[in-house]
Amino acid sequence: LLVAVFLLVSGSYILGRGRPDQTRGVGAIVEAVLLVASVLFTLWVLARESRLEAHELDRRLRAIGAEIRGWSGTYAELRTPQLPTVTAYTVLRDGVWRDVPTLLVVEGDVVAIGFGEVVPCSVALRTSSTAVQEDFVLVRGQRFTPDTMRLATIGSPRPEERWRPWDPATIGFPELAGRMLFCVLETPLGNHLEQIAIHHRRTGRSVLQSQMRIVIRLCALRILPVVALVALATNLVMYGVVDISQRSFRWMGVEVVLAKTAYVLFPFACTTLWPVFWVVARIFTNATEVVLFDTLQRSKTDYEDMEHIDEFDVEALPPTKDVVVGFGPIWTRMRWLMTNCDYRNLSRSSNLSETLGSITVICSIDKEGTIAEPFCSPEQVVVPDRTDEYAILDFAEQLVGTDRIPFIIDEGWEKYLPALKTIGLNCCLNTAAHDSLKQKSDPTHRRRDCMRYHGKILPSQDTCLCKVGRAIGFAPEDVAMYRKLKEVDVFAPFHQATESTHQKDIFCEASFASMVFRNAETPDGLQLFSNGNVELIMNMCLDYYDGTEIKALDDRTISQYYSLYLNALQQDLQCLAFSYRPLSIDTKKIRWDDTRVSGPSGTAVDDDSIQHQDVPEYNPSFEEDFSEHDALSDLPEYLQLDARSFAAHPSAKASLVASAASEPDLDYPKPMLDTFNDEEGFLRDAVSEQIFLGLVTFAYDPKTDVCDFIEDLSIAGIRFVYFSRSKGRQSKSFAERLGLETDWNTCILLSSPTDETGDDGYVEDHDIKARLPRGIENIRSHLEEVDDIPLQISLFAECTPDATREMINIFQENGDVACCIGSALRDSNTLTFAVADLAVGVEPIPHFNRILFNVTQYALGAALTCIPCPLFLQHDTSLYTLMQVIREARRLVSCMQQCAVLLIMACLVLVLVNLISSLCLLPPALNGYLTMWCLWVIAPMLGASMLFVPHDENIMSTLPPKNHGHLADIRRFAVYATIRMLPAVALTVLVYVTALQKTMPGVSSLGKLSSVFGKRDWMELDPSEQWALLTAQVCAMVALVYNCVCISSTLMFRTRTSIEFLPFRNVVWSVCSAVS
Repeated sequence: LLVAVFLLVSGSYILGRGRPDQTRGVGAIVEAVLLVASVLFTLWVLARESRLEAHELDRRLRAIGAEIRGWSGTYAELRTPQLPTVTAYTVLRDGVWRDVPTLLVVEGDVVAIGFGEVVPCSVALRTSSTAVQEDFVLVRGQRFTPDTMRLATIGSPRPEERWRPWDPATIGFPELAGRMLFCVLETPLGNHLEQIAIHHRRTGRSVLQSQMRIVIRLCALRILPVVALVALATNLVMYGVVDISQRSFRWMGVEVVLAKTAYVLFPFACTTLWPVFWVVARIFTNATEVVLFDTLQRSKTDYEDMEHIDEFDVEALPPTKDVVVGFGPIWTRMRWLMTNCDYRNLSRSSNLSETLGSITVICSIDKEGTIAEPFCSPEQVVVPDRTDEYAILDFAEQLVGTDRIPFIIDEGWEKYLPALKTIGLNCCLNTAAHDSLKQKSDPTHRRRDCMRYHGKILPSQDTCLCKVGRAIGFAPEDVAMYRKLKEVDVFAPFHQATESTHQKDIFCEASFASMVFRNAETPDGLQLFSNGNVELIMNMCLDYYDGTEIKALDDRTISQYYSLYLNALQQDLQCLAFSYRPLSIDTKKIRWDDTRVSGPSGTAVDDDSIQHQDVPEYNPSFEEDFSEHDALSDLPEYLQLDARSFAAHPSAKASLVASAASEPDLDYPKPMLDTFNDEEGFLRDAVSEQIFLGLVTFAYDPKTDVCDFIEDLSIAGIRFVYFSRSKGRQSKSFAERLGLETDWNTCILLSSPTDETGDDGYVEDHDIKARLPRGIENIRSHLEEVDDIPLQISLFAECTPDATREMINIFQENGDVACCIGSALRDSNTLTFAVADLAVGVEPIPHFNRILFNVTQYALGAALTCIPCPLFLQHDTSLYTLMQVIREARRLVSCMQQCAVLLIMACLVLVLVNLISSLCLLPPALNGYLTMWCLWVIAPMLGASMLFVPHDENIMSTLPPKNHGHLADIRRFAVYATIRMLPAVALTVLVYVTALQKTMPGVSSLGKLSSVFGKRDWMELDPSEQWALLTAQVCAMVALVYNCVCISSTLMFRTRTSIEFLPFRNVVWSVCSAVS
């Protein structure tokens, strides 16, 4: 504005005093007006951008609210898996039980909670259709356990005053038997939005913004004052000398002192319009990133290495997907961003392209469905051996075309085939359906049993077991002869096995599923196959099958399998036990739902289940009877032989068994069947006294390309960090599958040392010697006093959401740019998304929205969870999509840096050229509108062309800068910039002086130029002299434009020469250079 005032005063004075008329007076006024207009326009653009940025989150919330209000109530019939990364609850809506994400639960809903589940908000137990037990209220985040129920159901002295839970079976919902019904007392979404308002903050300055801020401060606080003082002093001296020597020229003092000083500073004043160019460049880069991200997700082609890259080279660049993004979609997106608040991708508030290009750490806060498959796969099978030992066989998958064929990789595994056949048949009969053996390419199909409806189960209990059957060699025709008669789902919330699982960090009821089958070839015999919780199955077994004969399951044998089970849990594996029992029974004496089992073959048999049964529980009062036995010290007492024998043969049953010796061929002779009042009583007894078959362990395999993605991140200078909620050993086991380092100094526990649920400490010797902090509260002190190991490792265990957020804050405090990826259906992730520099929500389960053209409850729940997320990854999208977007962002950010360098250098060259002209006692080499043409048209156009520079192959093998200590070696850069500018300054001044000497009348040599303008009154320049000056200034501008083109050709790549990369390969730059 000061420059504009100087020009306005000088122009008015020149118009008033000039004889003849001096055209430069009009030019000065016009330039001042344009300068003021540019300031006002820039302020308007910045204010508008700031307003749009501030309203992005609000507009997103309004858009989600509009979706919810317009929701037609369409529910996707998706059997939500019981995964930690999917928080959904069974809610009664319009008389139908629906799976509803946490954030769509509302006050007044009736929700069915199973033991082991965490309640979404404050809930009260329902004791009838209208009554609520106000004394039994669970608060948000509290886990509903059998102990909670046991303490709450302590009755009053009068039994008639005791309250009982409201059984879903009594109101027509037997499929939910076993769950407890609660009334929702608050809407979780309200607290959710309040927490977002507290934790969400605008992304701080990006690396590029911080670098530009330092350069601007340097120019404004150091270069500008020095140039202004030198120019003002020079012009004052010049006017003083002229005024003393020739008194008649005193009126030209206004132009000499004000105008010439203003023109020296005029290039700095022209930078007021540069923020507009910056805004346009950001919009372009953001639009490019969004369009590329969407295109990559829509593309179904695979990521492939470049032709000249060896895929086995550890230093090879990451694979990319060959997609073409035209300028049309980018321009369409740019227009939308220019006129709208970007509630879709929050590109302004997240600094999308700049943040992507500066990421130094990627934090994964979830496992299932994000970086690992949503459903666990069989890892090993353990079967008894004939030598009273066991055999452990490993599973693997081979990709044949598009099908994944499971097989056992151990050599000679066929010798265990007799024992494997029983487990294989068990798996095939307990799988989703017999035809699932044909499903080779779909790894996500699951069982169709009802267990998940009755309570919380292990994910492995919901995984289809057909892979095990196919690996052993079963085909569909092998099980076609079997017909399922009954499904028995056994839950034991108050059994000791449930308490044991809670101690092992497994928060679900001990349970198993049994199915009764009839073989068409032996219609008079029934067979019961079971699988489920290891301890509960073992508790039900008295014998085991080794492939040749049935042997007694003594304490030594069961201890071996129990140790394997504990070791599997330590290795982050889930484990299922398998058992079997043949039922020799007079089928004419028993009915299922008024239908005889031995009825005609065409008679339909209901396929329902006994939903929630408690198995016989070992009574502690008999503890003294077993004290004389030498049980192994690490074997729980309820798994010892005497306890199992008592559970299988209580005194009443033992007497019946003894009296039934007259019918030795039947397990259930008529006298025993008469003791069962109903079908349920018989099935309760049938699930006992089973034969143990073996174990199968399950593991979460990393998603396709995840391990390679993590490896390639290290090449790109990006650290991958996995925040695990599991304990140390389990976390290390999964981290090893990901390819992370798991040896010395590689894992930090973020739980407090006083936390009773955490590990007691490290178990490896090298960890004991390590000086690692324990607890999030000790991380900062460790960084200050010891070392920076917490900023270098890739694994944190026992992480709560609060601890994860605090650790991400620590990363940011130390200069890291953190990108957070997590499940879009885990509502506790939202606040972590809010504190990260960039958040990416991942669809945790496939078939997220099966109903076409309608929004489902899962899509709405994901939208509410991912409120702070600029990007959203579909389930089947490779993480290499994120890598390719980062690659493009790095290219664009580097181009923006080089564009800014070009603009700054052009500005400084103009300042130096006019300053040298002033020192030579000459008029400015470039007037105001020529300077505007260079800095508002030519330089931005050449700079914009740099945004179309092709990819540098080495861009993903360079380390991104940290977001602190910016431009520490700025002096070196200043020297390089000065060396690069000097030829341009010298050439422009030389052209200007030469052209002025050639066109100015009466000037025969360069030495007379200074004396001519020093001895002439500039108010009296005739038209020919004015045209000569203007011609020289135009020639100087042409020389400057030529120099800008030359400088821009060397700025295509920061680390490569013009010989290595020919500038003409950038077609846009070639066109812009020709136009300039």
